[in-house]
Amino acid sequence: MSNNCESKRNFICKLDKYTITAPDNDAPAHLGSPVKCENGWNSLDGGLDCFKTFGKEVIYAEARRSCLSMDSSVASIHDLTINLFVKSLLSTDTSAHLKSAWIGAERTKTGAWKWMDGSNFVFSNFVTDNSDDGNAIIGVDGRWESQDSNSVNGYVCSKMKKFENCLATSEIHHCPGSNSGTTEQHCYELGCCWDVTKTSHCFSASADSRKISEEHTAGFAAGITAMVFILMYAAVGGVYYFVKK
Repeated sequence: MSNNCESKRNFICKLDKYTITAPDNDAPAHLGSPVKCENGWNSLDGGLDCFKTFGKEVIYAEARRSCLSMDSSVASIHDLTINLFVKSLLSTDTSAHLKSAWIGAERTKTGAWKWMDGSNFVFSNFVTDNSDDGNAIIGVDGRWESQDSNSVNGYVCSKMKKFENCLATSEIHHCPGSNSGTTEQHCYELGCCWDVTKTSHCFSASADSRKISEEHTAGFAAGITAMVFILMYAAVGGVYYFVKK
């Protein structure tokens, strides 16, 4: 075999294999049906996230502020299906003439990537990833590039759909297991509602309110009974936690 670099020969290309899956729409039934996205926002059929592209070119911090003002975050992309969907939004938004847009990938102090909304960073589609860059963009070809946060690009915002029983909730009950640091993603994983305009951002759906109250009362009574038992028999004391299942 010739080692001449000028020789012309056939060649083989390698394409990474991805598994395209349907969007994860396994929402807790007690939240009710998801409500359609607001006007101007789009979602995959059966998807739980709404997306919107913006053509105004801004630095990342401004994109972040803009998305937050709409109760959303700079978009998180968790799999190839969503990546292709966001790519299609950029391609079809002829009014914006977008060539690239900020997504919510943010570099941590350790150099790893995280999503602005706190969801797990389990998928990426980087074609270039410079460790000096703190954020990332997606191009009209669907590929990502790391980018300096002071460069200017369009941007994509995303937020979860609202649910019927969440919108019907008038009396807010704090979601068991949540705290001041709970993110929208974590709140959803707890099976609760999320709304930053409410006194408690993470709260239980209306259908759960009575159930939570009953469980709390039953748990309290059980705890008192157990404590009396412990005192009577001088057993080892402990702390009781009542967790909604």
